[in-house]
Amino acid sequence: MKGFPFAQIGPYLPAGKLDEPTWVRVRGRLRMERGAVRRDREYATFDVAEFALGAQPLGVWLLQLLVGGQGRDLFRWQVPDVIESIAVEDGRLVIKTAVSS
Repeated sequence: MKGFPFAQIGPYLPAGKLDEPTWVRVRGRLRMERGAVRRDREYATFDVAEFALGAQPLGVWLLQLLVGGQGRDLFRWQVPDVIESIAVEDGRLVIKTAVSS
């Protein structure tokens, strides 16, 4: 977090605060989607619903501002053909795969 806007506000924070760990919480919905350009490509997309730094909830718009235009790639990635579905359950990520022939 040495880029914008943290580099600009760093000098105004108390000494040592920038070295303390901070929890970053991002909540949302994970979904599979069929690629629009090539029909044979599957993608997983994470739709962000909540963003917080530490205990302070912040708007999703701030996360979008921080990651910039290239940040879309952080929340969308190509999934190998063998993966049929991805689901988030209570405390775990479940990935179902298919046996390729």
